[in-house]
Amino acid sequence: MVRVYIVGQFSGNNQGGGKGVIQVLENIRIGIRAGTELLLAGFAPFCAWLDHQYFFQLRDNEHIDEGHIKAYSIEWLGQCQAVLLLNGWWYSPGAQIEVSKAKEWGIPTFNSIEEIIEWRESINEGQEPVG
Repeated sequence: MVRVYIVGQFSGNNQGGGKGVIQVLENIRIGIRAGTELLLAGFAPFCAWLDHQYFFQLRDNEHIDEGHIKAYSIEWLGQCQAVLLLNGWWYSPGAQIEVSKAKEWGIPTFNSIEEIIEWRESINEGQEPVG
């Protein structure tokens, strides 16, 4: 199964659109939907928009900081064989770092799930993609 890391916006929309909790929720919806579509298409997606579940599980005096989340995400990026770039990813400083790392590590990036499906189909039958 091909592991795909999804890159996109999490917090506000720097395109001149909304900011705040409504925009964050919309970004979460978009990210999780992309993960769902990848899963339905037979991929193994890494969907950072599901990270909020960890915060719901914290007990008193437990804390997860942004640095820890970013570090663990980069670790998963290094294990993926492809990256899906969601529209507007370039507005996110965190996403810019992820794309830079993917390019540095030679992980191919794609702008749509259809492109990733075509790429997967172009790989020889039975041969796992490098990465």
